[in-house]
Amino acid sequence: MKRALFSSAAILIASAVVSPVSQAVDFDQLRRENLEKDQNNLGELQQPHLRVKVDFDQLRRENLEKDQNNFDELRDQHLDVKTI
Repeated sequence: MKRALFSSAAILIASAVVSPVSQAVDFDQLRRENLEKDQNNLGELQQPHLRVKVDFDQLRRENLEKDQNNFDELRDQHLDVKTI
């Protein structure tokens, strides 16, 4: 039993050591390819976002109105709970 365990462990360790060496990766080439992809897509990604126009003041006012109403309701609920 111990021989089988030791031999399988030895095979596992040998395969773990040999396999990364056989799969060498050129990281510089991958980095260059990724940089080229980013350069091409950056302009395409910016254009749709630059065309979108949002009225932030109107959104802020709407959010403030929503918060005011909800705050009053929440305050009333908490006051009711305290009186019980």
